[in-house]
Amino acid sequence: MPASAGDSRLPARREFTLNRLLPASRPVVFRAFVEPECMKQWWAPRGFHVLSCALDLREGGAWRMRIRSDETGAIQTEVGTCREISHYVPHLRDGTTEERS
Repeated sequence: MPASAGDSRLPARREFTLNRLLPASRPVVFRAFVEPECMKQWWAPRGFHVLSCALDLREGGAWRMRIRSDETGAIQTEVGTCREISHYVPHLRDGTTEERS
């Protein structure tokens, strides 16, 4: 039986941070994360490609992306909520949540 959100056996919420140095200017990296057409070019992992991408870039706005496995054809939908829209601008911070179905 699948676990429910109220299941006490679920692990405590965890956070992680990924850091990567990119050989690109801040504006180019910013666009890569906030423009759906740019995100389609890199978001999906190897062996997958992006079918659709929608992004409401504002605090409380949502994002949704559908990706397809090249091997099996299986489609995965990823959704999240923009909590703070500022991470990619030097003097601001950003946080997003992500849910997969």
